[in-house]
Amino acid sequence: MIESRSKEEIEEKISFMDLIKYLVRRRSVKYIDPEIDENLEIRYPVLDFIQSIVGENVEELLQELSEKNILKKSVISKIVRCPNCKSLKLVSKYVCFRCGSDNIRHVYILTHIPCGFTGSSSDFKNIGRKMICPKCGKELKEGEYAIRGDIFICEECRSTFAQPEVVHMCVKCKKEFTAKDA
Repeated sequence: MIESRSKEEIEEKISFMDLIKYLVRRRSVKYIDPEIDENLEIRYPVLDFIQSIVGENVEELLQELSEKNILKKSVISKIVRCPNCKSLKLVSKYVCFRCGSDNIRHVYILTHIPCGFTGSSSDFKNIGRKMICPKCGKELKEGEYAIRGDIFICEECRSTFAQPEVVHMCVKCKKEFTAKDA
C-alpha cells in the first residue's frame, strides 16, 4: 500500500534530505552518531536543529539515505531494545532457567575440612557471627574451611545453577524477552 503525502510533507522530506546531503558532501559533518538521551530515546545531536524544524522521523530518513548510498551505515554499539515496540526503557531481572521465578539467591559452596562436609553456605547454621557445620556441629574456624565456588538456588523449584537467565521487561509495552529475542 502506498501512503499518499501532501505536497508540503514531500517538500519538507526532500528539504530535510537535501540538508543532510549538503552537510555530508561539504564535509562539515563527517559522522552522524546516535546518542541515548536522559529519556532513553535515540537521537542524533548533529541533526537536532534540522529535526526541530522539519519534525520528521530521523531514523527512517537516515535509512533511506543509506539505501541510496548517500550515507554509509556502520555499527557503533549494539544495545538491547524491545523487539515488540523498539523502546529502550527496559528492566532486567535474573530468573531460574527451569521455572522462570526471580526468587533466586546466590550462595557459596563451602567444605568443612576437618569432617569433609561440602554444601552451600546456607546449609551451615548461623549463630550470631559463627557458622556451624551441619554434619559435625562444630564452628567453622579460619583455615578449616575452603570456598569451592558459588551457585544460584531457586527458592521456588530448588534448582541449582551456575548462572541465572537474564530476562528483560519493556516498561512501555510490558513484553518480557531474553537475549535470544532481542
